[in-house]
Amino acid sequence: MRIVRETTVGAVDPMMARTFRIGEELTMNQRGRAGDEVLRDCWWPSTDIDGAHIIAADCAEVIKALEDIPPTWTAAALTAEQVRTPDEPLYHGWTRPNACLPVVQA
Repeated sequence: MRIVRETTVGAVDPMMARTFRIGEELTMNQRGRAGDEVLRDCWWPSTDIDGAHIIAADCAEVIKALEDIPPTWTAAALTAEQVRTPDEPLYHGWTRPNACLPVVQA
């Protein structure tokens, strides 16, 4: 990811602010739960829910996608076969905008 808009965000534990500066390049990810819609409005620099400095999606641009995998695994609540593709109906006409999770790196 490359930061395109300077932004300062905080983390919970440890409680501290971090400023992401324009041009800075980082590895970031988006995550979701198996079978749920992935939230595309933010990027995470780590998987630590308390320590991550989470930025809004419009603060960064994707340079390169390293992985693009659906939110499922062997012991998940839903198997890979139960997770629908992005264009399949989810429930009674609802559709999932995107079921894949990109992990990107500078």
